[in-house]
Amino acid sequence: MQEMPTRSDGVRRSGRGTTAEPGLGVLWIFPAFGPLTPIDHKVTVGRSVECDYVLRECGLLTSRRHAELEPDGTRLRVRDLGTRNGTYVNGKAIQTAQLSSGDVIRLGDWLGIVRPVDHAMRDAAAFTELAAGVWGSDKLARVVSSLREVAMSPLPVVIEGATGTGKEGLARAVHTSSGRKGPFQAINCATITGSLSDAMLFGHTQGAFTGARQASQGHLLAANRGTLLLDEFLETPPDVQAKLLRTIQFGELVPVGATKPLSLDVRIIVATQTPLDRAWSGGELRADLFARLSGVRVSVPSLRERREDVPALFKHFLDAAGCTRIMTAQLAEALCLYSWPLNVRQLELLAKRVSLQSESGEIQLKDVQHALLNVEPATADDPQVDGEDEEKLAALARALSEVGGHFTRACELVGLSRFQGSRLKRKYPGRFPP
Repeated sequence: MQEMPTRSDGVRRSGRGTTAEPGLGVLWIFPAFGPLTPIDHKVTVGRSVECDYVLRECGLLTSRRHAELEPDGTRLRVRDLGTRNGTYVNGKAIQTAQLSSGDVIRLGDWLGIVRPVDHAMRDAAAFTELAAGVWGSDKLARVVSSLREVAMSPLPVVIEGATGTGKEGLARAVHTSSGRKGPFQAINCATITGSLSDAMLFGHTQGAFTGARQASQGHLLAANRGTLLLDEFLETPPDVQAKLLRTIQFGELVPVGATKPLSLDVRIIVATQTPLDRAWSGGELRADLFARLSGVRVSVPSLRERREDVPALFKHFLDAAGCTRIMTAQLAEALCLYSWPLNVRQLELLAKRVSLQSESGEIQLKDVQHALLNVEPATADDPQVDGEDEEKLAALARALSEVGGHFTRACELVGLSRFQGSRLKRKYPGRFPP
């Protein structure tokens, strides 16, 4: 393990007196994670003990006196000190540049990210396993901490975040911390469709419908005394939403084909890519169900929002795959600057792909460049629209114009339910005003 960047002797060498509290600093993230270095006046950075901040035990790519950092209004300024290997900001070589929060800076072998100085986390900025299978640093740690605070309560939990951000892992962490004796169950609500949707979730009696040769308890009863994760919750049909409301409100359910309710003790966790308040205002979610689910809501940051975690997370996935190759600083920089449209899931798959390569030694940027440039973008405005959907979209656009943008009323005018209209909205977001 390489040492963290430190002051060479614990004091500043500039000879200046006490200065105002710093606004920005550099969080070092590669080849080691941390600490957050506050920059409150002009300092030199390099591998020499003569520098104000010493990047210890780095390779020869980092010069003895590599760069100079100083406050510049609300930002920082970096100046390369004539190094052979250069100073890079967001992947571009510079002689001098201004730095804002979120910028990535590379000084030879060391990589850092400009961050606001948060004194509460200055000494706590670490990449670690925050819960079973959940790895990250302070931004994700805040989410985990919020969930732990309510894990023992019966309140419903809503976990909002883009695809691949690890919502199911966080839901499992809530269940583990809850002390509930029953199992953890997860269901993708996109599969709760058609005539058997009720039976899948609420169960059914023998002979309740054609093909029901034996009774089934359904997902809710299977999670009794435990936790049920409803993933992609907004795909749930409206009639199922209505029955689920009663289950949450009264702690009971009626299986398909039955007449008497059964008692139920289950913790509901909802995972969704669309914030529930937006879904409610857009007509995708019943108002009464929205109110019942709004016990605890957390938002999981996307990978590009916590890019400081990327190199350490990639190394964790390499280690888990049994890969002993090491990254170069250029590779770590490229991974930080990539947008990761599919988030942690995409990073893990890339690490597994690299681990299958037969080469030994360092992992170079060229080893992953093709994968980074040829991933299907999750941020594309729209998929290809088929003919039937095109007619509905055109009619809905005209109706929205007629009713002043009121989505539910527009759906009614064109003969669509709120649920059908909302599915079109999710499928073709670029066709609707923000």
